[in-house]
Amino acid sequence: MCLFLSFAVLSVIEKIRFVVTEQKVQATSFDLLEAINANGLLYFLLANLLTGAVNLSTVTMSASSSLALTELTVYVVSLSATVSALHVHAIRLKFW
Repeated sequence: MCLFLSFAVLSVIEKIRFVVTEQKVQATSFDLLEAINANGLLYFLLANLLTGAVNLSTVTMSASSSLALTELTVYVVSLSATVSALHVHAIRLKFW
């Protein structure tokens, strides 16, 4: 389900910039999968930290459906926004 939400966020967050050059419009698109690939380790570590934060702050077994959906949406959007921002600014975090 998280992968499905990532693709849903991809369709919402997809950035399209139009560069006008010599009476010609070129569309450059931004791909969330490329952003995740560029900072895979950071994405993995941040996802684990957010999972721990959700588990510590909420009794997940007795949470309502609306609370669970809200937490999941915030979780996926924050992960996607983080790696998207890094990718837009051409920042690759490597720990090796």
